[in-house]
Amino acid sequence: MDGVIEKDTAYRLDKTPSLGIPEFNQGDLNTLLTFADRLGIQVAAHSIGDGSVKSMLDAISTARKLNKEIDQKRGGTIPHRVEHVEACHQEDLPRLGKLNVIASMQPLHERPPMTLWHTLIPKSEWNTSFAWKEALQDGATLVYGSDWPIVSCDPISGINHAVTRKPWYQGARNQAVTLDEAIAAYTSGAAFSEYCQQIKGTIAPGMLADMVILSGDIKDLENESFDLHIETTICDGKVVYTRQNK
Repeated sequence: MDGVIEKDTAYRLDKTPSLGIPEFNQGDLNTLLTFADRLGIQVAAHSIGDGSVKSMLDAISTARKLNKEIDQKRGGTIPHRVEHVEACHQEDLPRLGKLNVIASMQPLHERPPMTLWHTLIPKSEWNTSFAWKEALQDGATLVYGSDWPIVSCDPISGINHAVTRKPWYQGARNQAVTLDEAIAAYTSGAAFSEYCQQIKGTIAPGMLADMVILSGDIKDLENESFDLHIETTICDGKVVYTRQNK
């Protein structure tokens, strides 16, 4: 749907969009998403600016209304995915849950002030930017990833940053998540987003044995400084990596 804040190619509601942004006008997006939704196809959209997020939510809302009877017959709605959600209007955050939307975000994309991102986005909008905690309200699915190679693909660092994040200024909302919420975003949430929750995303009998063994207590990630390493990686029940102690 759009580009990025730093290059002024994000679709924002507070300024005139760059040439070619957004990628789809609202009418075409509504038609495309409703058609895909009717066929049971999940739509994923790169949406960084608040205008892009709003546009996607409007299109999903239209699909929910037009395909209501189809959803009833198939026993549920298609969980469409909005990727990045860096900026979002306050009134749109609850819609992520109410519309059964997957909010796919990247913990290591968030940085404290001041960066180029913060100079381009008004401070009045910071409270609902990278709004991980509020994205979870009303039952939305939060998914974490790396957007690699943009940032590190190390989930340990991502989980640590997600739970230790600090508000950007005094009095700002705290959008950090709990350790359980961060782990779920990297595991069960990610599995749900690709329709694989029956075979992976949790450790349980009958699931794929994809897991890691850590060098210590995972609760150490609740501290800003930690000393935690992956000792063993198991993929499909087979050990594929063992850390060599030095």
